[in-house]
Amino acid sequence: MNAIDMVPTTPVGRTDHRPTTAQRMLRLQQDAFSTNADDPEKIHRTCQDMESLFLKQLLQEMRKTVPDSGSAGFGGEKKMFSELIDTEFSKKLAEKGFGLAGILEAQLMQRFRMENPAGEE
Repeated sequence: MNAIDMVPTTPVGRTDHRPTTAQRMLRLQQDAFSTNADDPEKIHRTCQDMESLFLKQLLQEMRKTVPDSGSAGFGGEKKMFSELIDTEFSKKLAEKGFGLAGILEAQLMQRFRMENPAGEE
């Protein structure tokens, strides 16, 4: 078989190699559990990232309920622009403190204290 035989005969569609929301959430969860209580800033950042990801998903689902007027650009461009807006807006909401990050952070810190009681070496 030569190189010409390996070229697909049908057009190849653009594939999206970005991780899914579930994959990003799993990675953030692994980051949170792989750290220790000695790095509260990392725990705080990770919890904020999880909150931001949750809010982005929420915004995207809310956007699906709004009928498409068809007047704001082409489909792919509009979708990309909406994703960028949702990402940035969710980051800003998480920075201001929507509440979920604080709850996650408190639960993680409680878990760390239970797994490593004071005085245990």
